[in-house]
Amino acid sequence: MSSRTHRDRKLSNFIIAPEKQMRMALGAVAVGLIFFFGFFGFQIWMFTSLIMSLAPLIPETSNVGEMIAESLFWSRVIFGVGIVMFTFVVTAITVVISHRIYGPAYAIRKHLAALARGEYDYRTHLRKGDEFKDLAQDLNSLSETLAAGQTPKIPTL
Repeated sequence: MSSRTHRDRKLSNFIIAPEKQMRMALGAVAVGLIFFFGFFGFQIWMFTSLIMSLAPLIPETSNVGEMIAESLFWSRVIFGVGIVMFTFVVTAITVVISHRIYGPAYAIRKHLAALARGEYDYRTHLRKGDEFKDLAQDLNSLSETLAAGQTPKIPTL
């Protein structure tokens, strides 16, 4: 087995199919932010409306108005921080999930390209439980057969 191939895969960028993975991540973030703004934005709006409707009942000599203003400020800060954290978490989770989807297909395409270049020592190593594990093993067998100078036999399905 070629250790070079396995090491190259580990050292390769985590983003395998950038156009597909980023599109998937941005879509998930957009949908999530719509729900995030819808739910939490509505909550902050309701809280602000409630406080503003109670404001005329507060005597001017009281410091309750300052406390209310500070409370509104911090609720908005927490909302903003929540948006940023939500965006990073959803993007990371989506990239990891899409990596599991596109990773095996990318590895097999690299193997096929290596075979086309005549690099018969190339091997594909997929994670245990990947759907394309059997295909990767068949490609590895084909590579071994071609490296030995033999003519591959076409299996019947």
